[in-house]
Amino acid sequence: MPQVTKQNGIYISSGTYAEQIPKSAGFRWNPQKKNWWTDSTKKAATLLQYTDNTCREELQEYIENARRSLEMSRASDTSDYAGPNRACSARGIRTSMTTR
Repeated sequence: MPQVTKQNGIYISSGTYAEQIPKSAGFRWNPQKKNWWTDSTKKAATLLQYTDNTCREELQEYIENARRSLEMSRASDTSDYAGPNRACSARGIRTSMTTR
């Protein structure tokens, strides 16, 4: 099993080139250092179960913020939303939808 750590802003996964877990998460192979790496927090977060203390808390926070953001984007309170056509009409702007 791979282990993900963070060094100098880069997430690094130990393992061999044949290791499919980091590869499937979008990590890149570094043939000189013989490890998988990414600078993407999003990609590293998919391997949270393999992380050590250098990045686990950071990635958990990233995942929680992404979850909250998704929930907020699904908010259904649109009572104060006028919509683009009504807002444009109120300002005297003609759109293709308001000219019909």
